[in-house]
This record gives sequence, structure tokens and C-alpha cells, in this order.
Amino acid sequence: MVRGKRMGLVLTLAIAIGSLPAVGQVVSHRVMSSHSGSGGTLRMLEQPEVQRELKLTPVQMRRVAELVQQRQQVVRTSSGTPGAVPDAEALRNRVEMGEKQLALQAEGMLSGGQQRRFRQLQYQRQGARALADANVQQLLGLTTDQAQKVRVVLDEETRVQEQLAGELAGLRSAGTAHGTGRFGVALQRLRGVRAETEPKILALLTATQRQRWTALQGAPFAFRTGVPEMRIQINR
Repeated sequence: MVRGKRMGLVLTLAIAIGSLPAVGQVVSHRVMSSHSGSGGTLRMLEQPEVQRELKLTPVQMRRVAELVQQRQQVVRTSSGTPGAVPDAEALRNRVEMGEKQLALQAEGMLSGGQQRRFRQLQYQRQGARALADANVQQLLGLTTDQAQKVRVVLDEETRVQEQLAGELAGLRSAGTAHGTGRFGVALQRLRGVRAETEPKILALLTATQRQRWTALQGAPFAFRTGVPEMRIQINR
């Protein structure tokens, strides 16, 4: 499944302006959207603009902060003995299980109206990538053929992201100046991959399905500006 491919990571590092693997780190090129999967729930809920949109109470905001700290603890404790090379699959499973449990707790503290709006915000943040989800496909009435074509588009996006993430990591390790020459070109290309994928997926839908997708997202919401955060696997 597309979602399974995009969640296969051990340790994550945001690729954004000024945030890339340090020299000497070995990078495996598994890339995913930061807002897909259980981990994205807390990453969204801790954003002030999302909290304001959902009208979280002070008690709810404190609970979000507590869950964020627990998520950090899950990652730290899941890595095992410091300095040791962890089993990648076991580590991934432990982190994903821990994040899923925390995400359920986070969503469970929201009222019915908050949950509905939060789901809309998640769809907006994920963009057309959400159409890889079986529940979304059912809501939109996608055919088996359409679902397969969505998977092909997302697989190609992942392939390009992996290639570019690897190139960026290699250039950074070689000491190439951030934002110049090949580094700048590769980074700009990585930023544009998502924008290129959106229309390809939407083109697979009928007019009625596109209307349903617009309705699922609710009123437009302005997230923080900047480069969409990407996640890459790090082996230390």
C-alpha cells in the first residue's frame, strides 16, 4: 500500500530551509509526508493556528503539550541502547504503535465539532495524497481502476522524493553550500514535487468526485507558510 511505503521510517528529520542531515550521518531515502499517519495528528494539534481554529480550551492545549512530550519520549525510548544500531523494522513498529496510541488520545479529547473540523484540516494538509486512504476512496466513490492509478501517481512521487532527498543529503555531506548550485536546484525540485502531484491525482476524478473532495475539506484554512515538511529515515 502507498501509505505503508510512506510510513516506513526509523528516525525522522525535517527537510526544510536550514534543516538537513548533519555531515557524517548515513541517510536512507525513505520519504513521507509529515502529516500522514498517526504522527501527523500531534504535529498539527500543537500548531497555534490549528488550536485557534479548533477553539481548544486551555485544558485541551495543556493536554496536547503533554502528549507531545510523550511522543518525544516514545522516540527516545524506542531507539534502545545509545550507540547501538537498532533493528529498523522493530523500531519503526514501536514508534508507529506509540504514535497511534497518542493520536487516539489526542483525537478523543476533541468534541464532535472539533473532530469534524480537524478531519477537514487533515484533508487540506494532506492534499490529494489523502485519496490513497481506503476510507476517503469510499467516501468519494473511487473505482478500483481509479484507486490503482492514484497509487501509481503516489509511488512515482515517492520515487522522485527519495532520489532528490538522497542527492541533497549527499551534497550536504560533501560540504556543498546550502541553497546554491546543485543543492539549490535539488531543493527547489523537492519543494515542487507535491505541487506537481496534486493535479495529476485530481485529474483522475470525475466532476462529482471532485465536488465531494472539496466538500470533505470544508472551509479553506491557511496553514503556516513555508516548505512542506518531509521526513527521511536516518541511520546513525
